Amino acid sequence: MKKSIILRGSISYDKHPHNFLDIMIKSIRTWFDGELIISTWRGQEDKIPSSIEVDKIIFTEDPGPGPIQHWKRQVVSALKGFEHSTGDLVMISRADIVFKKDIFQYMDLYPK
Repeated sequence: MKKSIILRGSISYDKHPHNFLDIMIKSIRTWFDGELIISTWRGQEDKIPSSIEVDKIIFTEDPGPGPIQHWKRQVVSALKGFEHSTGDLVMISRADIVFKKDIFQYMDLYPK
């Protein structure tokens, strides 16, 4: 079964200027050699190091700030990443959460 991981959303912004992308990718790559995708907004290009070890980077138009648009941001970045993935099993996460071990191993441990 082919697996994909999609890191979605803003890479950094005014209220969250620190970028964790290098740390995240390096950590994921210690246990995952499958497809890794970043799905973010146009205007975030300069926040992503050119040496980053990912398979695809998707840039879409940002739906904008605000309570309704914030929800749309989550949906748009997740769907765009999913549309570009080739995995049979796809994990979608925020672009600022570090995973230090294979989270796929827990998938069938808790049936409820």
